[in-house]
This record gives sequence, structure tokens and C-alpha cells, in this order.
Amino acid sequence: MIVSHYYFQCQCRIWLIDRHAGAVAKEMVADLGDWLQRQLKKGIKEQGSAAREVLDQCKLGAVELHKQWLDQCSAQLSIRMRTSP
Repeated sequence: MIVSHYYFQCQCRIWLIDRHAGAVAKEMVADLGDWLQRQLKKGIKEQGSAAREVLDQCKLGAVELHKQWLDQCSAQLSIRMRTSP
């Protein structure tokens, strides 16, 4: 009878620890989502500021840069078409 009472107490402790760990995990996941959103917003602002600085220093206009980007994309695609098995 003493053994079964001890076993029951151990099972209760394990159950309580498991429930507590689950609650902590849920809270941490929610906090992680908030943290990720903050980091993404901060990162996007920093990248946007850095890109704006580069564009401001560049002598070419947005239309010319866009045309060069399209030309680069088509050149890369044509190279991939020629080298693909």
C-alpha cells in the first residue's frame, strides 16, 4: 500500500511538471512570435534606409536601374537555359 501511494505521488508530480512545461512552452512560442515581428520590422527599416542611401548616391535614375535589373535577369535565365541538362 505504501508503494502504490508513493507511485501515485510520483505520477501526480510528473503530470504537474508536464502541464507546467506545456504552459511555459506556449507562452514562449507566443513571445517568440512577437520577437520575430519586432526583428523583421527593425531589419526591414534598416535595409530600406541602407538601400535608400545607396540609391541617393547612385547617378542613375530608378527607370535605368530597373532596366538594368531586367537585363540581368534575362541574361541569367538565358545562361541557365543553355547550361541545364
